[in-house]
Amino acid sequence: MFRLPHSAVTTLLAGALLLLTPAVATGEPPLDVAGTITDEAGVLDDDQRAEVDAALDAHFEVTRSQIFVVYVETFDGLSGAEWAAQTAQTSGLGVADILLVVATQQRAYGFDVPEDISDADLERVEREFVLPALRNDDWDGAAIAAADGFTTVQEGVDIPWTPIALGGLAVLGAGAYGVYRTRRRYDHTHRVLDEHGNPVDPAAILTDEELEQAASAALLAADDALRTAEQEVGFAEAQFGAESTTALRGALTTNRERAREAFTLHQRLDDAEPETDAERRRLCSQIIAIAEQIEADLDQHTDDIDRLRTIEADLETALSSVDDRLDDVRGRLEPGRSALAQLRANHPRAEISAVQDNPAEAQELLDAAAAALTDARTARPGDQRAAALHVRTAEAAVEQAAAKLRAVDDLATGLATLDDEAARLTARLAAVQTFVETHRGAVGTAARTRLSEAERLLQSPAGVVVEGTAALERSAELVEEAQQIAEADVARFRADAARTADQAAAPVGARPGALDALLLGGLTGPRRTTRGRSVSRSWTSSTSTSSSRRTRSTFGSRGGRSRSTTRRRSSGGSARRSRGGRF
Repeated sequence: MFRLPHSAVTTLLAGALLLLTPAVATGEPPLDVAGTITDEAGVLDDDQRAEVDAALDAHFEVTRSQIFVVYVETFDGLSGAEWAAQTAQTSGLGVADILLVVATQQRAYGFDVPEDISDADLERVEREFVLPALRNDDWDGAAIAAADGFTTVQEGVDIPWTPIALGGLAVLGAGAYGVYRTRRRYDHTHRVLDEHGNPVDPAAILTDEELEQAASAALLAADDALRTAEQEVGFAEAQFGAESTTALRGALTTNRERAREAFTLHQRLDDAEPETDAERRRLCSQIIAIAEQIEADLDQHTDDIDRLRTIEADLETALSSVDDRLDDVRGRLEPGRSALAQLRANHPRAEISAVQDNPAEAQELLDAAAAALTDARTARPGDQRAAALHVRTAEAAVEQAAAKLRAVDDLATGLATLDDEAARLTARLAAVQTFVETHRGAVGTAARTRLSEAERLLQSPAGVVVEGTAALERSAELVEEAQQIAEADVARFRADAARTADQAAAPVGARPGALDALLLGGLTGPRRTTRGRSVSRSWTSSTSTSSSRRTRSTFGSRGGRSRSTTRRRSSGGSARRSRGGRF
């Protein structure tokens, strides 16, 4: 009988195994795109490529911005947003260029777009144009839809920076806005529910006309606040020097961008293209949310300058008060370290991540505060202004240290209630809120938005279902997401700061850790609620979570899949944002 040689049998078996083994998608690292269409996954035929190319050309003719489309099998272990951001940077895309990337086997996607495309518009392109095609594996259709979507949202984006003429609505609008703010403040402590026990957005209380008037008045109030803050910069610099206004100047830059976005949204209300009543209400809610965010942020920074003036007026009393507070918080360091050790021993890292560095950071902050008080006492005789700046720095450092230690204690107490899931989640929420507050110079609005929504859901009546998930479960998901986003924001901020320092050959200070913490937290200490937890002053309604985000991520809104957005600076210095998710 004929027998195959052993080596031949081995070869045949190996070949059979290869045929029977499922193909494994290969990861593609971020690449340098060579043209407007890059199809590494081989999903487009010649006709489809031609149709996509025609759609991209049509978009360019209208907007004068290019769209680049990339198809790969997987993103090589990265998220769609990360892969898109790195590919855009590697490819050296221009300031107006748009990038869409699709991983066909991973079923993920990502965008990288210029900053002048707002988060709301980017989300609209994603939800209304691109995702429906991707979910049907319509690869060429997704690119064509992206071109149509970006053409739609980019037309008329570049409006001039001038207040929109509101005419006689200003007086009526101020009254409606006052009603809205009053109802909104009431809603913080008295949840408005419908007949089924579900929370109701306070915007729903106003008629269409009242809500539009409220949006107009809110926009005027925010614009006035910006102009007032610009004047305050000059007054504060004359009184305390340029160092005292660094944070306020940064806030002005950020809030001018927010105001521009709000005016753009308002322009959509006034242009010739009609919106549905529901769309107009959504735009109004977004405008009000942005306007209140602007006012709250500017209030925070101008309040800090007011505090400087108070300190200068009675320097000795302020010094004595901070000294006493410093001693008190120092006495809580060891108990805080012990509480953290117990948390590490009894709970997984994910539950305590928000406080794991708190005692060490508190120690740095207290050391920085002590040094600042020494600087205040040794300031040049008669230089009350310099001394006041040092005292304010010390005061803020001590309060941030106290907040960090208090967060450890509160989390330990909350996690000890093993039979009360809501209490445990409340403790985790408070810990992440403190992390955001003491690093708010680095943390964008994505984490804050999630915390706001998590707190709202946590207060919902038992049994409420949100997007197919119990409110308590969804709140827990949002807290986890907020923590991850906030930690990533802080890590990015520190990496960027270190890179900038290296490029400028900047000298390193004697206390870089503590000064870094102060920079991340800002001068104003964490704000407190009546329950003693640190929370954000600004609110974000469920209808306006897509507005005005420096860093944004949206999770769980489509069958548990995720979408995320990150704002950054490109190597060329222009601001861009990347966004991605699954389909």
